[in-house]
Amino acid sequence: MALINSNEYAGLGSYSNQGGRRGPGKFHNIYITGQKRAGEEIGKMQVVKEYGRDGNATHILQNQEKIKIIIEFMKQIRIMKKTIKQQDKVVCMSYNSAEGSVSSSGRKCPNSKERKNGWCDDCKFEWIISGLLLDSKNAPVKIKNDDTGAEESVHIYTRNGGIKFGSVIDFQNALDEKVKDLPPLSDNEEMERNVINPRRFVVEMSVTWKDTDHGQKAVFVYNPTTKLKDDTVQKILDECNKLTPDFDSQFDTSKYISSPSTGTTTSPEGVKTFDEVGNKEERKDEPKKENKQPEVTSDQLSDEIDLGF
Repeated sequence: MALINSNEYAGLGSYSNQGGRRGPGKFHNIYITGQKRAGEEIGKMQVVKEYGRDGNATHILQNQEKIKIIIEFMKQIRIMKKTIKQQDKVVCMSYNSAEGSVSSSGRKCPNSKERKNGWCDDCKFEWIISGLLLDSKNAPVKIKNDDTGAEESVHIYTRNGGIKFGSVIDFQNALDEKVKDLPPLSDNEEMERNVINPRRFVVEMSVTWKDTDHGQKAVFVYNPTTKLKDDTVQKILDECNKLTPDFDSQFDTSKYISSPSTGTTTSPEGVKTFDEVGNKEERKDEPKKENKQPEVTSDQLSDEIDLGF
């Protein structure tokens, strides 16, 4: 296919491979059951359709050991929580995790070495990953829209902070290995790595357990598997451009955080400090590769899929 024009998808750079549907939103929460609940198995993944006013969920899928998705957005944020009246509340957030970005408190986000400034002591990094939900045959899962009655695709999301943060770093490393022999699809090396590569594969999600100071905790595993056809990748990029306003509306909750005493958003699971987590720079060292396009054989092409958008 022709090279993808990086200018057409420049806006996706903030939602890519770089540094719960509890209210209205297009993206449905996937969580791992960590304690016994009716109808749920500990250590299995649940895909939420919606939460009722009583806090109980109805589900699209339940007790899944593996879930297939195509990555649509990868967003790294900074988030700080405080315990207020025995509840965890988000009291400060930066929807742009970059150093120098302005948080909901009006303060500029410092670099890691300068983080111990009093206010930012408890601030952490978190990844939000969203994607298109697939069935066992790699076709988009469809559900009926309760308002229109129309069949529509399911877009999911996960939050990856604390012990889950490392799973995203592992995914990035796996991607680097997976694409090292593939020809580029764009005219921009940075866009290729950060925007296109995460969207070139079906990603199989599963669960593993990690030891912590508070016992074993379940975390997501993101494994890039089947390669998508090149024109399907471009269709995914086009869809992501359309979905960006929906993603921002659902996950940029900084405008609702007014002060440390009235933080309104629900905190994610426990997360590590800035000094304990990393970003893209923490990936394993790799040799610089020559910029050449290898020949794609018919055997390689047989592993590609087309979602038929």
